Amino acid sequence: MRPQPPDAAPGDVRPLGPEEFKRWYGGWAPLDPTTIADFMTGFDRPWWIIGGWSLEAFTGIHRDHEDMDISILSSDAEAFRLFLGGRWTNKRNPDHTEDLDDVTWVAADGLRYQRPEVTLMFKAAQVREKDRHDAHVPLPRLDEGARSWLRQAVARIDPHHEWAHLR
Repeated sequence: MRPQPPDAAPGDVRPLGPEEFKRWYGGWAPLDPTTIADFMTGFDRPWWIIGGWSLEAFTGIHRDHEDMDISILSSDAEAFRLFLGGRWTNKRNPDHTEDLDDVTWVAADGLRYQRPEVTLMFKAAQVREKDRHDAHVPLPRLDEGARSWLRQAVARIDPHHEWAHLR
């Protein structure tokens, strides 16, 4: 049986509530300006804080933050990957880590891309039309290794999802 993309979004689609968000993405303990410097110790290239924290630092006016965004020079991306140890952590299941080379590939254009089964794992929670289309094309083209990876990764997040039983 050929796997099918997720159903189209019903008309009452809404943002995920806190419990649903935690189910799909896991617990979240973001870094902040008091902890990011320790995290980045040893990375000897330029980096800087962006997003909401940069605005708070400028204005001095506090607001709640859900994350910590930093930026680096694009030419330092490989150095940053090596600094992080070449490991990828699944944001939906932080206990699931892989070597970066196992979840990405380098295409003919010389750029590194996320493997399709990894992208599909993240799209498994979506019901948008664009996600249905994105799933429809690569699912039948995945080899057995990629299908097995997708099946296991989705099962860790939602054992009842149809892709957790993908053949």
